[in-house]
Amino acid sequence: TPTFASTTRTLSHHSPLAAHRSHPHLGRASASPDRTRYNCKSDHNSSSNYPSTRRNTNTSTMTNAVSGMAASIRAATDNETFDLAGHDASNINQTISDAFSQPFHLDRMIRVTFVTGAGKLARQKYDDKAMQTLTSALRKLDYVEDRGASCVNECGGCYKTQHDTGKNLFTVVVFPKLVQEGEDGGAGGASSSTPAEEYPMYFPLAEGTPEHIILVASEEVFAKNALGMCPSWSEKKMCTEVLKAAVETVEKMDAKLMSGTPLSDDENAFYDAVGGATSITTKSDCLKKLMQQQVEKGSLTRHEIDRLLAQVCEKIDSFDEDIDAALQKSQEKKASKLNTQKEKAEARKKMLEGHAAVLPHKLKHE
Repeated sequence: TPTFASTTRTLSHHSPLAAHRSHPHLGRASASPDRTRYNCKSDHNSSSNYPSTRRNTNTSTMTNAVSGMAASIRAATDNETFDLAGHDASNINQTISDAFSQPFHLDRMIRVTFVTGAGKLARQKYDDKAMQTLTSALRKLDYVEDRGASCVNECGGCYKTQHDTGKNLFTVVVFPKLVQEGEDGGAGGASSSTPAEEYPMYFPLAEGTPEHIILVASEEVFAKNALGMCPSWSEKKMCTEVLKAAVETVEKMDAKLMSGTPLSDDENAFYDAVGGATSITTKSDCLKKLMQQQVEKGSLTRHEIDRLLAQVCEKIDSFDEDIDAALQKSQEKKASKLNTQKEKAEARKKMLEGHAAVLPHKLKHE
């Protein structure tokens, strides 16, 4: 059985943590390059341009009802990128509904990437709420946001938003639901022994994966190796997302037990392996402390500084609104408390603006 320290040096490219280690931008960790399709309007059928090499059942039930971009998405057999320039909210809603309302008949997971925005030079080409509209449409179809999702079958039914700073593009990456083995597609879902809608984290955990190592390591071993496994701030952040999902999963299992419902064998195995919510929370607290130290020292990439500045600016704007609302209601004590919090946020902003960006960590074989 691999140890925490030894396995972390050879992270699988299927892991969300390893995917981020590969490169801070989009696409670097992809098993195969994406093919980008631009301006695929929904008023013409473009599916015939992309012949399918998989089982025909994926599109046979939808051919008559779906055309254009949705048909191209359904016909995808490999990682694909679709540009939403020129598409309005109504068109995006219809496309997502047509493309993802039924699970895909695929043997392995693919990544479907939507370009929803760009920098100043191309910003006018996109609907202002393209990303919001797309993610809302996905949630209506029971897709869940998972910032640590990667291109593996267990992540079917998940999506995540990304900012490609190299190309200055805003994207939404979707991992479609897959039909489980032996199903005809009528009641498809994620290809996993545990439905995504029941628990935030998929299990059983594959032995040797970063998720498995993070969760089964003792608190002492985790604290000793966390800095080496996740040297960048972003990697630590992604690790906290894994731990957060694990805590929520354990809490759901606790609630299930309290209701008198016994756990399945897989649920029991997961519950026993991770050591309970307290152990996971201790690991998360350890990471948060390391992240705070890294921010204070300024060991941040340009992308990380920009991300943190955006977060703190959003908080300051929120404080301004809350302070105005409190003063209008003559709630001086509340306004004073909010002002104190705002001052701390402004101090954090000033600190971040004073940091010089560091270069991203090199890959193992770079």
